[in-house]
Amino acid sequence: MNSSDFRASNNDWYKALWNYHYLCTSITILMNVKLCQVLRRSFSGIPNAGNRFYEEARAVFEPAKEVYNIFLDKRRLVTPKQNPVKIHSEALALVVAEEWNMQKDELRTNLMRLTGLIFTAIDNPMSLEKSDVLSQVLQFLDKDTILYRLEENTNLLQLEETNWNPVVEWVNSEYGLSVRPNSFRMKSSWIMSDISIIFPEAVIANDSRIRLANQLSCYNFLQLIGLQYATESLKSVFLTLATVSHRLHVDEAVELALLEQKYQSDIWGKVEWAHDIEREELISRLSAGVLLVHLGDLESEYGTKSQEKKL
Repeated sequence: MNSSDFRASNNDWYKALWNYHYLCTSITILMNVKLCQVLRRSFSGIPNAGNRFYEEARAVFEPAKEVYNIFLDKRRLVTPKQNPVKIHSEALALVVAEEWNMQKDELRTNLMRLTGLIFTAIDNPMSLEKSDVLSQVLQFLDKDTILYRLEENTNLLQLEETNWNPVVEWVNSEYGLSVRPNSFRMKSSWIMSDISIIFPEAVIANDSRIRLANQLSCYNFLQLIGLQYATESLKSVFLTLATVSHRLHVDEAVELALLEQKYQSDIWGKVEWAHDIEREELISRLSAGVLLVHLGDLESEYGTKSQEKKL
């Protein structure tokens, strides 16, 4: 990707939705049984990741409260703390219901990312405030994947500058920042095991941190949960912001996040199933996070404190 390719349509969130829907189905084919057991992350509120116990999941509008409830047949979906899942956005409610409809005979909790994120936002088990989640996002500025380059490998350095610099430049321009990437070097002795890596800090002015924090604070608690999830997946604030802002497609952002890995794989070869699964996992995770940012703008009631049972 070069500067001329650094773009995306205004319907990028719809492509993310399609990616998410497609990947939640196709990733089950890519994973073998043993790897499924390793990657699976179960969460309470879904009956022990057991067999599917319902025929149909539906988003049902409740006019009196102007919210959508998710029903599994006649059973209303609740969180691990028994809070009902109430969603103001019709699009978000439909996507969550579709997650449940996509399940086969066995509930695959590792593929129900939006449900898990919404459960977390509603129950808020760590009693997080918006500022806490925002801080978690901003922490990745100091270790952002695309802000650090390896000096010794000139070919890789050129590849990183060609592909990553347009993203850095766009985010700087769009958000009014003045962040400059930096490079690092590896220092080794005659003893092969004695290798140290010197990481210089990227140049991030304090006013840039404040300016970015102020702009991201316009997101509500649920949207920040999605933003944090996407950022943590890519290990990059810059790639996440470019994706959320429609400047990168989801698959492009993942390719850029895995740029160094692909470079090394082209030289030394790759483990087909492992690298392919990692890529599909990242696309799925990023799609879920981006969708939550775009579709969660009406969910202002989440957050502030751990929720008690409200049936």
